[in-house]
Amino acid sequence: MGLPQLLAAAEAGFPTVGIDIDTTVTDRINRGVSPEVDTDPELLRQMVAGGRLKATTDFDAVCDSDCVVFCVPTSWSPEASPDLSAVTSAAREVGRRLRSPKLIVLESTVPPGSTREVILPLLEAGGLAVGSDFCLAFAPERLDPGNTSFSTLDIPKVVGGITPTCTALASRFYSRLTIEVHPVSSPEVAEATKVFENTFRFVNIGLANELAQVCSSLRISPREVLDAASTKPFGFMRHSPGPGVGGRCIPLAPRYFRWTAQRQGVGSKITDAAIAVNDRRPELVAKETVARVHEALAGQARPVVLIVGMAYKPGVGDVRGSVALTIASLLKDAGLRVQYHDPFVPTIAIDGERLASLPLTEDSIRSADCTLILCPHDEIDYEAIKTHSRCVLDPINMISSGLQRDLPS
Repeated sequence: MGLPQLLAAAEAGFPTVGIDIDTTVTDRINRGVSPEVDTDPELLRQMVAGGRLKATTDFDAVCDSDCVVFCVPTSWSPEASPDLSAVTSAAREVGRRLRSPKLIVLESTVPPGSTREVILPLLEAGGLAVGSDFCLAFAPERLDPGNTSFSTLDIPKVVGGITPTCTALASRFYSRLTIEVHPVSSPEVAEATKVFENTFRFVNIGLANELAQVCSSLRISPREVLDAASTKPFGFMRHSPGPGVGGRCIPLAPRYFRWTAQRQGVGSKITDAAIAVNDRRPELVAKETVARVHEALAGQARPVVLIVGMAYKPGVGDVRGSVALTIASLLKDAGLRVQYHDPFVPTIAIDGERLASLPLTEDSIRSADCTLILCPHDEIDYEAIKTHSRCVLDPINMISSGLQRDLPS
């Protein structure tokens, strides 16, 4: 998420430096080669060639910067609490090098209260004071990887500073990047905005997944129901069912939301229910696949399942948090052999076994006992799947009227 922000700043005329702990990433950027599909490769080459953008692993670059923006990942710990270790590590590195004046902005998704309670003390540890010696604000990144309709510059920036001066300075910085700015009264408001945006999406996907289960029992198509409901011009926002909710961001936010609610002593029953529904979805898809394959093959040893789409969402090659990986592992545990096709993921490791993406041909489709569609990339040939598959399991309803459909071989 950091590189699009860096490019926007460089294009606006700021000399920019990106810091990353991965030398592979910094080396590629310094060669003008984008490591991300969502980055304009020609713009990156221009900015690097013109000396307006570079990358390094050396945190000393902070010393010469007027503005520092954190875009590091956050996660969820095995102890069922937020894992902000990457953010706190970066904040400590910046805090050791902090000199006045400087603007510091946190963009990483964090639970409400984190900017003030976690990051601010690390930055003030050297004796400088927020609001006078430096400014600190939270302005969440809101990019949607793989979505070419909205770039960094198209999405309004919510900005909440520790003090009014912090909010004003951070707002001025983002407006210089020609980004529309929506200032709010505090970092807590901005943090809660990001967490709730993603929780809203997660909860509604959970509702769509429940719809898919009900429609399956009624033997009707959830897609047809959603198509019909979408004709209403008000009061309805479409969310589609799937094999689960993947990625690093959308599944994380509801856990931050629930954790914050618990800390405040209030309930989050709707979010709790959505987490339960969505977390169980990959297991249900795997069980349905195993049952359907064994029913069709009458106990044949080690049937083959061809998974179509391993990425966590369409249009990207990112498999971090992909539910397809979870489902593939469950299928292997059940004794099935797994093959896959994904135009964005050339190789992948499943339970220690390295697999390569198969071409989606008549032979590869027919050689599998079942085709399981998990990620709906536009580049996939669904007509070939319909024509050549022996059996299709389609929890995302790309080509069939429900979770399962038998096709002639």
